[in-house]
Amino acid sequence: MKKKRLPGSIEICIRDNGPGIRPEIREKLFEPYNSTKTGKNSGLGLAIVHTIVKELNGQITCDSEIGRGTCFSVYLPVTSNRSAV
Repeated sequence: MKKKRLPGSIEICIRDNGPGIRPEIREKLFEPYNSTKTGKNSGLGLAIVHTIVKELNGQITCDSEIGRGTCFSVYLPVTSNRSAV
């Protein structure tokens, strides 16, 4: 679900052409300790990114198609007020 960029915001897209992410995994993608990898992975990476983006009054989305790749979009408000940073 791609969010339309609003005036006063910036969109950052991170896209790959990998195998894609299955829908049942996408549902819990931003939850802490959720990982499909084995080994020393803790499953915190996307949860931390999600928290940071929300703290900045932004939004992160994930669009993925099996066999075609994945796109993470980060939407952040842009402000000229330095005290807001």
